[in-house]
Amino acid sequence: MSIGWNWGYQRSISRDNRIEYNHIHHIGQGLLSDMGAIYTLGISPGTVIRNNLIHDVEANHYGGWGIYNDEGSSHILIENNVVYNTKFAGYNIHFCKEVTVRNNIFALGRLQQLSRSRVEPHKSVFFENNVVYWKQGVLLDKNWRDKPYSFYFHPKNSSGTRETTGTFDMDWNIYYNPNTKLEDVKFNGLTFEKWRETGKDKNSKYADPMFVDADKF
Repeated sequence: MSIGWNWGYQRSISRDNRIEYNHIHHIGQGLLSDMGAIYTLGISPGTVIRNNLIHDVEANHYGGWGIYNDEGSSHILIENNVVYNTKFAGYNIHFCKEVTVRNNIFALGRLQQLSRSRVEPHKSVFFENNVVYWKQGVLLDKNWRDKPYSFYFHPKNSSGTRETTGTFDMDWNIYYNPNTKLEDVKFNGLTFEKWRETGKDKNSKYADPMFVDADKF
Protein backbone atom coordinates (compact mmCIF):
# COMPACT_ATOMS: atom_id res chain seq x y z
CA MET A 1 0.00 0.00 0.00
CA SER A 2 1.36 3.41 -0.98
CA ILE A 3 0.19 6.73 0.46
CA GLY A 4 1.38 10.10 -0.85
CA TRP A 5 3.49 11.09 -3.82
CA ASN A 6 5.64 14.14 -3.19
CA TRP A 7 9.33 13.77 -2.52
CA GLY A 8 10.55 15.62 0.56
CA TYR A 9 8.74 18.36 2.47
CA GLN A 10 7.03 20.20 -0.38
CA ARG A 11 3.33 20.93 -0.22
CA SER A 12 1.13 17.94 -0.89
CA ILE A 13 -2.56 17.29 -1.39
CA SER A 14 -2.22 13.96 0.39
CA ARG A 15 -3.85 14.17 3.82
CA ASP A 16 -6.38 12.55 6.18
CA ASN A 17 -5.91 9.06 4.78
CA ARG A 18 -7.01 6.04 6.82
CA ILE A 19 -5.16 2.75 6.37
CA GLU A 20 -6.96 0.39 8.73
CA TYR A 21 -7.81 -3.28 9.30
CA ASN A 22 -5.75 -4.73 6.48
CA HIS A 23 -4.00 -8.10 6.42
CA ILE A 24 -0.88 -7.69 4.27
CA HIS A 25 1.32 -10.75 3.94
CA HIS A 26 3.77 -12.73 1.81
CA ILE A 27 4.81 -9.82 -0.41
CA GLY A 28 8.07 -9.05 -2.19
CA GLN A 29 9.03 -12.71 -2.21
CA GLY A 30 12.67 -11.92 -2.88
CA LEU A 31 11.92 -10.27 -6.23
CA LEU A 32 11.65 -6.57 -5.26
CA SER A 33 13.87 -4.20 -3.28
CA ASP A 34 13.23 -0.85 -1.53
CA MET A 35 9.69 -1.76 -0.55
CA GLY A 36 7.39 -1.91 2.43
CA ALA A 37 4.00 -3.42 3.12
CA ILE A 38 2.72 0.08 3.94
CA TYR A 39 4.72 2.88 2.29
CA THR A 40 4.34 6.61 2.95
CA LEU A 41 5.85 9.56 1.10
CA GLY A 42 5.67 13.30 1.76
CA ILE A 43 3.64 15.49 4.09
CA SER A 44 0.33 13.89 4.99
CA PRO A 45 -1.35 15.59 7.98
CA GLY A 46 -4.17 13.66 9.56
CA THR A 47 -3.15 10.35 8.04
CA VAL A 48 -3.59 7.34 10.34
CA ILE A 49 -2.19 3.84 9.90
CA ARG A 50 -3.77 1.57 12.49
CA ASN A 51 -4.96 -1.95 13.29
CA ASN A 52 -3.14 -3.62 10.40
CA LEU A 53 -1.59 -7.09 10.45
CA ILE A 54 1.60 -7.34 8.39
CA HIS A 55 3.87 -10.35 8.06
CA ASP A 56 6.24 -12.22 5.77
CA VAL A 57 7.73 -9.35 3.78
CA GLU A 58 10.71 -10.51 1.74
CA ALA A 59 13.07 -8.38 -0.37
CA ASN A 60 15.71 -9.06 -2.98
CA HIS A 61 18.77 -6.94 -2.08
CA TYR A 62 17.37 -4.51 0.51
CA GLY A 63 14.05 -3.27 1.78
CA GLY A 64 11.46 -5.78 2.81
CA TRP A 65 10.26 -3.49 5.58
CA GLY A 66 6.92 -3.62 7.34
CA ILE A 67 5.96 0.05 7.65
CA TYR A 68 8.19 2.37 5.63
CA ASN A 69 8.26 6.17 6.07
CA ASP A 70 10.08 7.36 2.97
CA GLU A 71 11.22 10.88 2.06
CA GLY A 72 9.42 13.67 3.88
CA SER A 73 6.72 11.56 5.54
CA SER A 74 5.21 13.96 8.09
CA HIS A 75 2.43 14.33 10.65
CA ILE A 76 1.32 10.69 10.48
CA LEU A 77 -0.02 8.52 13.30
CA ILE A 78 0.98 4.84 13.28
CA GLU A 79 -0.71 2.83 16.02
CA ASN A 80 -2.01 -0.61 17.04
CA ASN A 81 -0.35 -2.50 14.20
CA VAL A 82 1.26 -5.94 14.39
CA VAL A 83 4.29 -6.47 12.14
CA TYR A 84 6.38 -9.63 12.10
CA ASN A 85 8.63 -11.79 9.93
CA THR A 86 10.19 -9.10 7.77
CA LYS A 87 13.56 -9.47 6.08
CA PHE A 88 14.60 -5.99 7.19
CA ALA A 89 13.05 -3.71 9.84
CA GLY A 90 9.46 -3.93 10.94
CA TYR A 91 9.58 -0.12 11.04
CA ASN A 92 11.87 1.90 8.77
CA ILE A 93 12.49 5.63 8.31
CA HIS A 94 14.33 7.14 5.36
CA PHE A 95 13.64 10.67 6.59
CA CYS A 96 10.50 12.06 8.13
CA LYS A 97 9.11 14.69 10.48
CA GLU A 98 6.88 14.42 13.55
CA VAL A 99 5.54 10.93 12.99
CA THR A 100 3.98 9.29 16.05
CA VAL A 101 4.47 5.54 16.39
CA ARG A 102 2.69 4.06 19.40
CA ASN A 103 1.14 0.85 20.72
CA ASN A 104 2.53 -1.36 17.95
CA ILE A 105 4.21 -4.76 17.98
CA PHE A 106 7.31 -5.11 15.80
CA ALA A 107 8.59 -8.67 15.96
CA LEU A 108 11.05 -11.07 14.42
CA GLY A 109 12.82 -8.95 11.84
CA ARG A 110 15.54 -11.11 10.36
CA LEU A 111 18.31 -8.53 9.80
CA GLN A 112 17.09 -5.50 11.77
CA GLN A 113 14.16 -4.38 13.91
CA LEU A 114 14.04 -0.57 13.66
CA SER A 115 15.99 1.55 11.18
CA ARG A 116 16.45 5.24 10.42
CA SER A 117 18.66 6.60 7.63
CA ARG A 118 18.94 10.36 8.07
CA VAL A 119 19.40 12.80 10.96
CA GLU A 120 17.64 16.13 10.38
CA PRO A 121 17.17 19.28 12.53
CA HIS A 122 13.74 18.37 13.87
CA LYS A 123 11.94 15.52 15.59
CA SER A 124 11.59 12.68 13.13
CA VAL A 125 9.59 10.27 15.27
CA PHE A 126 7.90 9.92 18.64
CA PHE A 127 8.26 6.18 19.34
CA GLU A 128 6.37 5.16 22.47
CA ASN A 129 4.47 2.28 24.08
CA ASN A 130 5.64 -0.24 21.49
CA VAL A 131 6.82 -3.84 21.85
CA VAL A 132 9.95 -4.84 19.94
CA TYR A 133 10.68 -8.57 20.03
CA TRP A 134 13.48 -10.25 18.10
CA LYS A 135 15.76 -13.27 18.05
CA GLN A 136 18.34 -12.22 15.47
CA GLY A 137 19.57 -9.12 13.68
CA VAL A 138 20.25 -5.59 14.89
CA LEU A 139 17.85 -3.78 17.21
CA LEU A 140 18.50 -0.18 16.09
CA ASP A 141 20.12 -0.07 12.68
CA LYS A 142 21.65 2.67 10.52
CA ASN A 143 21.47 6.14 12.08
CA TRP A 144 19.92 6.72 15.50
CA ARG A 145 22.33 9.46 16.51
CA ASP A 146 21.33 12.92 17.66
CA LYS A 147 23.08 16.16 16.77
CA PRO A 148 22.64 19.73 18.04
CA TYR A 149 20.64 22.23 16.05
CA SER A 150 19.11 25.68 16.56
CA PHE A 151 15.64 26.97 15.78
CA TYR A 152 13.66 30.18 16.25
CA PHE A 153 10.47 30.01 18.26
CA HIS A 154 9.77 33.61 17.13
CA PRO A 155 10.94 34.26 13.55
CA LYS A 156 11.22 38.05 14.03
CA ASN A 157 13.19 37.89 17.25
CA SER A 158 16.78 36.74 16.92
CA SER A 159 17.01 36.45 20.70
CA GLY A 160 14.36 33.75 20.49
CA THR A 161 16.89 31.16 19.42
CA ARG A 162 16.73 27.80 21.11
CA GLU A 163 19.13 24.91 20.81
CA THR A 164 18.40 21.23 21.20
CA THR A 165 19.99 17.91 20.37
CA GLY A 166 16.98 15.61 20.24
CA THR A 167 16.01 14.46 16.75
CA PHE A 168 13.70 11.70 17.96
CA ASP A 169 11.96 10.59 21.16
CA MET A 170 11.73 7.03 22.45
CA ASP A 171 10.11 5.98 25.71
CA TRP A 172 7.73 3.58 27.48
CA ASN A 173 8.63 0.70 25.17
CA ILE A 174 9.25 -2.98 25.84
CA TYR A 175 12.25 -4.63 24.19
CA TYR A 176 13.07 -8.32 24.39
CA ASN A 177 15.31 -10.90 22.80
CA PRO A 178 14.88 -14.30 24.50
CA ASN A 179 18.34 -15.35 23.34
CA THR A 180 20.28 -12.35 24.64
CA LYS A 181 20.93 -10.94 28.09
CA LEU A 182 20.27 -7.24 28.55
CA GLU A 183 23.94 -6.46 29.12
CA ASP A 184 24.72 -7.86 25.67
CA VAL A 185 22.04 -5.89 23.80
CA LYS A 186 23.24 -2.78 21.98
CA PHE A 187 21.08 0.30 21.57
CA ASN A 188 22.77 2.16 18.72
CA GLY A 189 26.09 0.79 19.93
CA LEU A 190 25.42 1.59 23.60
CA THR A 191 24.42 -0.47 26.59
CA PHE A 192 20.87 0.06 27.77
CA GLU A 193 22.16 2.06 30.73
CA LYS A 194 24.24 4.39 28.55
CA TRP A 195 21.40 4.70 26.05
CA ARG A 196 19.05 5.88 28.80
CA GLU A 197 21.62 8.45 29.87
CA THR A 198 21.15 10.10 26.46
CA GLY A 199 17.50 10.70 27.37
CA LYS A 200 16.06 7.81 25.36
CA ASP A 201 13.83 5.06 26.78
CA LYS A 202 14.06 6.31 30.36
CA ASN A 203 10.88 4.47 31.29
CA SER A 204 11.23 1.55 28.89
CA LYS A 205 11.79 -2.05 29.97
CA TYR A 206 13.74 -5.03 28.75
CA ALA A 207 11.19 -7.69 29.63
CA ASP A 208 9.39 -10.71 28.21
CA PRO A 209 6.10 -9.49 26.69
CA MET A 210 4.63 -12.95 27.37
CA PHE A 211 3.45 -13.72 23.87
CA VAL A 212 1.57 -17.01 23.50
CA ASP A 213 3.68 -19.45 21.46
CA ALA A 214 5.71 -16.85 19.56
CA ASP A 215 7.97 -19.64 18.30
CA LYS A 216 5.40 -20.87 15.81
CA PHE A 217 5.65 -17.57 13.94
